[in-house]
This record gives sequence, structure tokens and C-alpha cells, in this order.
Amino acid sequence: MYSMVSRGSSLYRACKMLTRAGILPPNKGVWSSGNLKVILINPALMGYRVYRPEGHKQGKPPLVTYNTERVPIKITEGIFTKEEFDRLQSILEVRANKGIKAQNRRTPFLGTIKCGRCGKNWYDTSKTWKRVSGEVVNTNRLRCSSYLTGACGMKALNEPEKIYTLLKDTVLDEIGDYQVVHRKYARGDDNLARKLQLEEQISHYMTSLEPGGAYRDGGFIESRAKETLASLGRELASIDPESVEDRWTYETQGVTYRQHWENHGVEQMEEDLIRSGITFVIYEDHADLNVPHDIKERLVVRGDFFEKKRI
Repeated sequence: MYSMVSRGSSLYRACKMLTRAGILPPNKGVWSSGNLKVILINPALMGYRVYRPEGHKQGKPPLVTYNTERVPIKITEGIFTKEEFDRLQSILEVRANKGIKAQNRRTPFLGTIKCGRCGKNWYDTSKTWKRVSGEVVNTNRLRCSSYLTGACGMKALNEPEKIYTLLKDTVLDEIGDYQVVHRKYARGDDNLARKLQLEEQISHYMTSLEPGGAYRDGGFIESRAKETLASLGRELASIDPESVEDRWTYETQGVTYRQHWENHGVEQMEEDLIRSGITFVIYEDHADLNVPHDIKERLVVRGDFFEKKRI
């Protein structure tokens, strides 16, 4: 769902996909752009406890609950990270603004490139005009999104492709050699069942090898029973105690992010940068790449055990 909306799909199309998949809205009615948007703007998607005060306008997102130290109260792992949620809100906000009709280009690295003055996103815009000679000229510029609601004063930037190239090169220099790591949900049921089976078999052989036991004949049967018991013991010892419980595992994919992005393209790079919280802040005379201190942890691709049930 996040990928669909962030890549330009309308809420109407997303509703059709949900309906086709047989997923009903919370009220068991019919999906609409309105009720889907109400869900997508809810901070509870980040795992926070939320509330709706009396008189809170319908269609407005509920408020996040804070503890006494003004820290948001988180009650579960979120479906979206804060960076993904913020990017989604930016997309929905701009779509709701009437000025979006003039902004007909897809903006690469939306949510990653930020304005150094106001902190808002930059957008790739197109301007077309006709010269006196009759020649039609089209130019593309990066503009701070504050121009839609009240310009912050940051000048538009010509030649957006140069900005994108600078961002990509800077990111590759900084984290391009990091390994791609996936987090996967591993069920412990199979290993637990085998562990219990081994313990039962070992108990059986130990009892049967005691004096007077069925395998205690001093000959071939006893010898083979001892070999089997030793083999079962080795197998039991080889089972990692943690593997009998449901858990998250971390697996290196054998490629670096440089290779990963070469194989999967710019859109994959955009998603990874949003997930990791990296921002590229543009000022009047320079740009800064801000990399979180826990970047390696943030870059881990976190698979969802229930992802097959979601679009």
C-alpha cells in the first residue's frame, strides 16, 4: 500500500486493489478514498497510542499520546517507520493542495531532499512558455514545497538532474559498501517438535539400556542402541535453544547497497533512503547529507510475517 501511494497511485486505485483482494474497511462497508485516507493519516500506523479529543474535527488525524516526559507512548511495532509515515503525509498533503495540478512530474527522492530553510520537501516542477520567435521552451526546476502554502524564500534550483546525481554519488560514497541485510520471521515450531521428539527417543533408549532393560543384552542390540543413543544426543546438542522459539533472523544477502541499487534502480534507492532516515538538505550555497548514527540498523529490510495478508 505504501509503495503504491508513494509511487504515484491514486487512493481510488488503492481502494480498488483492496476491494479486489477481499480486504474490507474497518466499518465493513465499502472502501473510498476518504476512509482510506483517514487510516493513512493515523499516527497509530507508527505504533503510537493515539486519542481523539472532544470536538476534534472529523477527517483530522488523532493525536499522539505522550508520557510525562513528553515522549510519545509506543504500544507496538509500527507498520510504517516515522520517515515512511512523514513521507506519506507529505504526498497526501500535496495531492490535497490545488497547486498539485501544476506539478505533473514525478519527483525523485521525495522525502529525502529537504529545504535548508524550512525543512520541507523539494519538488520537481516543469515550466513551459513561448518565446517571441514562437519557440516553445520547457524547463525543469526544483522548488521548495513551501511555494504552495507560503514561500520560505529559498530560490528554485535549475537542472534538477545534477542535484539527483550529486545525492546519489554522495550516498554511494557514504554507505554504498554496506551489506544488504534482511530481517525474516522464523517459526520455531519445527525445531521445537524435533527437540521434543529427540528427548522422548533419548529417554526411551536410556531406560532400555539400564540393567534389566530391553536393550541390555551385552551383545549386538546393546551396541547398536548405544550408537543410536549417542547419535540422538549429538543431534539434540546441535539444536540452537533459540531456534525452538519464534524469532526474527538477520541474513546478509551477499550484495552491497551499491550493487543492490545498480540491479534494482533509483526507485529502490529512494525507498531505502526513506526507510533509513537519510536526508539531503539543500541550502543556498551547499548541501549536507545527514546520516543517522544507527544507519546500519535502519537499513535492515524488515520482512513482515503477515505481509502476505497486506497489499
